[in-house]
Amino acid sequence: MPQEIGAAAKSPSSTSTEGLSVRDQIAVDTLKEALVWLDGQGNSGVNDAVAFFDATNTTPERRRLIQRVLEQHESGRGCSGVKLIFLESICNDQAVIQRNLLQKVSK
Repeated sequence: MPQEIGAAAKSPSSTSTEGLSVRDQIAVDTLKEALVWLDGQGNSGVNDAVAFFDATNTTPERRRLIQRVLEQHESGRGCSGVKLIFLESICNDQAVIQRNLLQKVSK
């Protein structure tokens, strides 16, 4: 079970640092960095910028959290017009899966 920060963890609307699991907080912080970068691209005259947020966004709760963070950012100061797409990759190749697992445990 992930460690939780603060008592507000049970609140589905919380995207502050209070109440998120450590993993969720890392995801939110990383997403906010990507949004700041996208803001900077728009301010530099680049109209078609893309940011890839590569994380484990496999649960409906995590996806809703990401959507809330994006909505709050847009309503606050920028990144209007950002399109959010969740891409999934499925691998059934046992050799690839085993290689990936071995890489993770050998670190």
